[in-house]
Amino acid sequence: MDQESVLRLSTSERAVVQSGKNVIFVSPPAEWAVEPLFRELPGFDSDGLNGVFLVPQVSDLLAVSEMANRFESFSPVHPVTGIARTRRLLRRRCLKTLVATPADTMQLLSASALKSSEIRRTIIYRADLQITLGQSDNLDSILSELSGAQRVILTTREDVVADLIARHARRSPVIRPYSMADVVSGKVRYLVADRSNRQSVARECFDSLDPDSVLLWDPEQGKDSRWVQLTADQCIRVSAKAEGPPVDLALATCLPDAATLAALILMSKEVVVMLRSGQLDYLESITEKLRPLKLPSESDRARDRAFQLRNHIRDQIEGKGDLSFELSALEPLFYEHDPALVAAAAISAVKAAQAEKPADNPPTWVKIFVSAGKKAGVRPTDLVGLLCNTGGITKQSVGRVDIRETFTLVEVSEHEANRAIRALSGETIRGRRISARLDRK
Repeated sequence: MDQESVLRLSTSERAVVQSGKNVIFVSPPAEWAVEPLFRELPGFDSDGLNGVFLVPQVSDLLAVSEMANRFESFSPVHPVTGIARTRRLLRRRCLKTLVATPADTMQLLSASALKSSEIRRTIIYRADLQITLGQSDNLDSILSELSGAQRVILTTREDVVADLIARHARRSPVIRPYSMADVVSGKVRYLVADRSNRQSVARECFDSLDPDSVLLWDPEQGKDSRWVQLTADQCIRVSAKAEGPPVDLALATCLPDAATLAALILMSKEVVVMLRSGQLDYLESITEKLRPLKLPSESDRARDRAFQLRNHIRDQIEGKGDLSFELSALEPLFYEHDPALVAAAAISAVKAAQAEKPADNPPTWVKIFVSAGKKAGVRPTDLVGLLCNTGGITKQSVGRVDIRETFTLVEVSEHEANRAIRALSGETIRGRRISARLDRK
């Protein structure tokens, strides 16, 4: 993987941010886009709480908290998901930054749990969305209460926050590090994915579209190994930059700015963008042709199974199987009930018999040899998780996991052996790539 691509503020922009004065920062509504600002914001020497993030919705709490916690000037950060617990933590003076909705912030101020005299900085995240959601009154009350704090207003649209700025941050410098007015030509598809399940959504996207080559654009790719399992596939390249050889699919793992989106369109046959809740309006504003990508759901898979069942029955009816015994067995029922009902009951009876079969016939176990053991820090949950989540194997089909010093033996039901080997081979556990095969003993 290449090195992380990081936007740096200019010398004059850094001087503005570090001055401690109010500042307006215009950027796409994505955590990576505001990191250059947070990197330059100075910390405070005082103990206890000194900063408050105001976020539009509860769904923003964890993402913004995770991002802010990366910076020493903000950490430790606490997302306000419960008022009682937050009040207890504030009394203990163990927090430096709160992340809260305006409504919860008002509640803490009203209860005197939040001391306005201690707050040195108020950051309004996505101020334009907060105003659109009708939170102007709460914002006015909070900013009036915290009148001595530096105000950092983050917005995507300056026109929406013009009145707020006039009331609480008049004549404040505006930093615009990104091109915000461009509209990108080209077809783009999107899907909504929480930060916690982006890996599984990416895998479903690849399974659905089946591209020969992929650029997985992640501006935060240097911060962890979240894509290690996917990059075992040599056709998938992860990069913080929208550049490189042409690919079939460019998957943006979070919301890009207009310039990055244009670059992804130029280098790929198809572009898919992963969004969080509340980011679609921005993507719509910079894209000419945008439509959702629908991934197969459980109902879709159920319809596929039904389609396969109907085709199998057609084959039987069209003479590809001898049905004389079945007809003689069911014929009396045709006089008693609707033939369609008899057919449905017959299918249900077969499914019930198949479901009971494993109990009467325990699976035959085989052992899979895995090339990592205790020495590599392997745990049973690592291997079972890969088999179930990556390989789609049920827990009932996984038996004993015997971890030795340098290797591991995993029991799986015989009919799942090949799938288990494919699921484990090439994956990475504790930074070590593993291989798998049938145990030779």
